[in-house]
Amino acid sequence: MMVRAKKLWVIMDTFTWSVIDLEYFGLDITEEDIDRYNEENPMPIDPSYMLEDFKTDILKSVGAYLLHPMVESETAEWVAEFVHEHI
Repeated sequence: MMVRAKKLWVIMDTFTWSVIDLEYFGLDITEEDIDRYNEENPMPIDPSYMLEDFKTDILKSVGAYLLHPMVESETAEWVAEFVHEHI
């Protein structure tokens, strides 16, 4: 095992300072919900994190929602806004 400190984007609830757990989204969010949101609020163009990556994370991932540090700040904000609107 190797332990390291890394700089990452963390999607969290700032009221409780709890990291958002993706496992809870699978029950409520559909691909159509994501597409509808993206039509109204287009995701920023970011080659390091695209809409298909986001869909996979929201629909199929479990655990803490962390984004690679190469993801643009505008993209991280877009993700946070989507999560906020769907909690």
